[in-house]
Amino acid sequence: IPVGMVFKLRQPDLFLVDDYWHAAAEANKQMETPYDLVNVRDHLTPPAYEGLMKAARENGRYVGGHLPDRVDLNKALSSGLNEVATLGEYLSYFQKDYDPLEESSGPVAYEIDFSGIQTAVKLTAENGVAVGTGLVADERAQKILEDAPKLFSSAEYGLVRPEIFESWRGRGLALEDLDDKGKYLREEIRPFAMELAKSLHDAGVTLVAGTSVLDVGVVPGVHMHRELELLVEAGLSPFDALSTATRNAAKVAQKMNGDAKWGTVAEGMRADLLLLSANPLEDIKNIRTIKGVMVRGRWYGLTELEKRLDDYKKSFSKIN
Repeated sequence: IPVGMVFKLRQPDLFLVDDYWHAAAEANKQMETPYDLVNVRDHLTPPAYEGLMKAARENGRYVGGHLPDRVDLNKALSSGLNEVATLGEYLSYFQKDYDPLEESSGPVAYEIDFSGIQTAVKLTAENGVAVGTGLVADERAQKILEDAPKLFSSAEYGLVRPEIFESWRGRGLALEDLDDKGKYLREEIRPFAMELAKSLHDAGVTLVAGTSVLDVGVVPGVHMHRELELLVEAGLSPFDALSTATRNAAKVAQKMNGDAKWGTVAEGMRADLLLLSANPLEDIKNIRTIKGVMVRGRWYGLTELEKRLDDYKKSFSKIN
């Protein structure tokens, strides 16, 4: 079965293009839908990327997603892209000897050239492109490779439904195709992403906290806290790390669909609040000391939150 057909069966709204006019035509069809954004995927050809971006610009549609590594980085960032999905999207542009047209049986541990980071940062800042973070997904992959049983025995994985674990197994729970790449993730990719995050922040680029929640090993909510901790480890202040998940996220949503009535504590804003027992500005880990949550003005105390979690966990059988 052609790869394109497999993608279409799994994602009916996905369209595959390889030239300017086909990309522009398909993109214009999509503009008639109520979606908030155009999601750019990997491996677009330069003409297809140009056609897609032209259609998005003409229709005033927000564009985010991958950096297609067949397209020159300058061109990719200066064609109207609003947001890069994760820090990892930049990686292929800095991997020595990487060829986007060369097929491989799995990820390759290319040497990473850090010297061009400031050029990429400058291009991103000049073009007003926001960047999602996604540090925790790489950390989860690293820990799976190094000791999956230990990782999955930790408390947060008690919140993962059995069918999700099964889907992870189906996608390669232990990431066997990465072979012995845990060290590469820890010693090469992690420092690269950390330096890039700090440099983008220092240049005034809007960073938006994200966890790549569909990746193997990522648990919603819990790992957003870890993402903020990793941003502080990268060199952001606790205040700035918190901003990536609050006011920065709202800033991006404003550009995407006009909804920005959240993300800051101010009169007229939506009442989404956390009550903590310790100050996260003193230690970002204090974000975990939750005593209650207000969602759209409704208060949920700790007792009710714990009961909801218990009821949720009782709804599925114990994970072995």
